[in-house]
Amino acid sequence: MCLYSTKLIDLIQAAGVVFETSPAVLLDKKTQQPLARSYGVFHLLEKYPAIDAAKSDMGVKSNPQEDTNAASVADWKAHKTIRKLVLTEAALQAQRQLFCIEGREVIVLIHQDLKAALENAGISGCLYTPVADYRFSYFPYT
Repeated sequence: MCLYSTKLIDLIQAAGVVFETSPAVLLDKKTQQPLARSYGVFHLLEKYPAIDAAKSDMGVKSNPQEDTNAASVADWKAHKTIRKLVLTEAALQAQRQLFCIEGREVIVLIHQDLKAALENAGISGCLYTPVADYRFSYFPYT
């Protein structure tokens, strides 16, 4: 779950994305008065399979203590990485505006049309990585 401005939430809703939200009140640290802008706790509900496993270069989830196939901790670390992420043709054709990848819910994908709408509305604070450039390692310092 994330904390989003209601302006951002309204734009996501206008794009037809399925989510749930609850109001949140932020207080000024000094005055303890509510901030003028309104916010909501945002929970994205759209999750779909989208990874083309044959074309992607990624490891599988495993634990060296539980996985007898992992010869060493180094092997386990290699399993926790995404070196190349490729989406299925079905995922690309679906034209979904915003969703999580099923099984890898930390990866949230946004359609370029919604990204443009957010930018045109002056929404800031979002970081975007093109799918072709996306990399992930559970162990970033190794």
